[in-house]
Amino acid sequence: MKLCVKPGAATVRDPEASRGKLVHRTVTPEQAALLQRAIANYRKAKKLMKAWERETERLVENEVPDDH
Repeated sequence: MKLCVKPGAATVRDPEASRGKLVHRTVTPEQAALLQRAIANYRKAKKLMKAWERETERLVENEVPDDH
């Protein structure tokens, strides 16, 4: 990870200060290929979950009695 090393910087005083913030990291070409596959899998899973949510909403709406 690349953190700011300027004297007085929050990450110098407290390395945990970078938590929740964008941190850059250098990876090998092999790691980059693995990360690309992982990102593609994540995006596919996210798309499938969104479709599942829409279908579930549709099914629930069809189960609601007309008098409500």
